[in-house]
Amino acid sequence: MTTATTTDLCFTSAAELLAGFRAGTLSPVEVTEAVLARIGRLNPALHAFLYVDADGALRAARAAEAAYRAGNAGALAGVPTSIKDLVQVRGMPMTYGSLLYKDYVPEADAWSVARLRAAGAVLLGKTNTPEFGSLPTNENRLGESARNPWNLGCTPGGSSGGAGAAVAAGLGPLALGTDFGGSIRIPAAMCGVPGFKPSLGRIARDTSFNLTGEFFSHEGPLARSVHDLALYMDGCAGPDVRDPFSQIGPAAAFAENVDALPRNLRVAWTPDLGYARCDGIYLEVCERAVRRFEGAVGTIAQAAPEGAGEGLEAWRVAGAAGNFSAERAALQREHAEDLTPVVRHGLQELEKTSLLQYFDALIALRQWRRRAATFFDQHDLLLTPALPNAAIPIGARTFTINGEEQPNTFGLIAFTAPFNGTGQPVASMPCGFTPDGLPVAVQIAGRFGDDLLVLQAARAFELAIPEGMQRPPFDG
Repeated sequence: MTTATTTDLCFTSAAELLAGFRAGTLSPVEVTEAVLARIGRLNPALHAFLYVDADGALRAARAAEAAYRAGNAGALAGVPTSIKDLVQVRGMPMTYGSLLYKDYVPEADAWSVARLRAAGAVLLGKTNTPEFGSLPTNENRLGESARNPWNLGCTPGGSSGGAGAAVAAGLGPLALGTDFGGSIRIPAAMCGVPGFKPSLGRIARDTSFNLTGEFFSHEGPLARSVHDLALYMDGCAGPDVRDPFSQIGPAAAFAENVDALPRNLRVAWTPDLGYARCDGIYLEVCERAVRRFEGAVGTIAQAAPEGAGEGLEAWRVAGAAGNFSAERAALQREHAEDLTPVVRHGLQELEKTSLLQYFDALIALRQWRRRAATFFDQHDLLLTPALPNAAIPIGARTFTINGEEQPNTFGLIAFTAPFNGTGQPVASMPCGFTPDGLPVAVQIAGRFGDDLLVLQAARAFELAIPEGMQRPPFDG
């Protein structure tokens, strides 16, 4: 197999891989070997993976190959898939991006990982993340930050930064990410790949690690095509009796219906979500894409729900409390010197948050959810910029909007975190590039539970703006 052929194989979509496996024209073992070889070549510079399980991946690939021969292969059999290191995989290190857990190896799979394994996915290893997923960038104290394959001096975003970098660079077509305030959508936007935060509970998960994880924390995919996002959802979505938030009805047949966008949709666009700022260059690329998208969905109105800024502030207060556990807080105090500054600061903020402040934040969140629900009674979809700006340098503590320095990187969540407060499904879709070659993306949000419609709209957007999805220049 030539290098060019190997590279092309690593950029083959999950849908095409599955078709080839079923037809016998592609081998799960050869595909896995190609992806592992590319990881071995690129990861020393990209730092997308914290841990690679080559032996386990090859065992799974051989099992998938046998399953195809026997005619009983699972829905994702043979597809190389990475797992963010905030999600446990039995037998693999589980660090949460923290020195405090560098030696922890869980004995059981997370619920979603168990579903991926049952579907035959080839689990490659664990992708890089900031400590406890606490940043919209990717720094931690375990080692090097993950790098953005569009510019190795820039962050891939966070907290699923390693996942975004891996998918963009051809290190597996599918990645499991988590999203507490934008952690799937921010890396997807910065790395120029599609990412999807499903409705809260659409993918059942154990949120016991976070007090309010069940309010805000979503699992979902990053991929190089919307069809692949849909295939992932088919493999992972569905209720689980252990997660009461997952009892929102059976999941749709996502891949089968992703091309069937309904007609006469009421679509809105907002450049600011009623309160946020976006850099002019980034916004210009987004607005051009939205105007082109009108060819697929008809006239797009300019409108925004009321109260997103208040919702973000309520999410911030409740989210600080949401990362609490007494056992972990005691561990952090005991080993404060091993923590990143942002986690140490977060612990201090948590300890200053009163129970009354927490309950006030929950009341404010309910009001934001009501306002958002009212807006989505009148609109089927809402488009926004995914970010206030494109990827920023590794280690940056600020970013700029129209040349004006912003006080810290948490401003990067201005368009994403409000929709964690509502639990709505949101896709991040690449739509072009800044003049210096960094990806730009828009968000597509739908009403709670309308995951299929959001994916259908994302698929139509992908077809309307195909140049948004390109291979990055980095190749070792």
